[in-house]
Amino acid sequence: MPSKKKIQELHATRETEAKAQTNAVVIAQSESRLNQQERSTFAGFLKEDYFTKTDFGKLEEFYEKSWDRLSEHGKDEMSKRIWGGIRHGKYSFGDLPPKVREHEMERAYGAVTKQHGQSAEVSAIPEKDRHDFIRAFEEGKKDEAAKILERDSFKKHLFERPESAARSHTNENLNREAEKPALAASSANAQPNKEPEKAAHGGSNAIKDLAGFSLEGVKLAESKVQGTSADIPNARIPTPSSSRSTPGG
Repeated sequence: MPSKKKIQELHATRETEAKAQTNAVVIAQSESRLNQQERSTFAGFLKEDYFTKTDFGKLEEFYEKSWDRLSEHGKDEMSKRIWGGIRHGKYSFGDLPPKVREHEMERAYGAVTKQHGQSAEVSAIPEKDRHDFIRAFEEGKKDEAAKILERDSFKKHLFERPESAARSHTNENLNREAEKPALAASSANAQPNKEPEKAAHGGSNAIKDLAGFSLEGVKLAESKVQGTSADIPNARIPTPSSSRSTPGG
């Protein structure tokens, strides 16, 4: 039987996958310049965390026919997955199909020269590497520029995906949650028995029981209590007839 930790991890993975599927469709539908078939292909790309060489055929066709009609956001999403495949060691930048390599080199140039809002990632790339790439690209030395893009500094920092770091953080939190029962048991063994004190104060269970108690419909007693003959032994409650004065008394 799977452990509680494994079940939590599986549940988190399924939630992440379901969210990715939904986001992919939403983002693809927002690309109004693509036709329906292109949107479907684009949504399929977005469902992947990163690409592999098995995607190269479809990528080459898409970059040749549809790339120019993508929004800047759509291009960013593709670039992040292209570089994700590089970071995962699935291929090098030089392995990319010619059309994909051409467009991604232009994106890299825009990122390094801060034309596409990539300053946070680019700042982590050494100035020398950035200068070498810009020089080679601007001089039209595309093969040299592609080789420079294979340096570790570009591989690690260009077109990063912040959500990947968020998923790692989520997994760390799940691991901590899985460890809590063991930590709680260890802490309980180290603490003196406080059950009598809990009983004296109603205990945490009593507090929990009261938490669901509603006062709706409950009417507080009035401060002026009206008595009855049963409340006052041997007392005579005056009636309207006996309290009136009669002639001749």
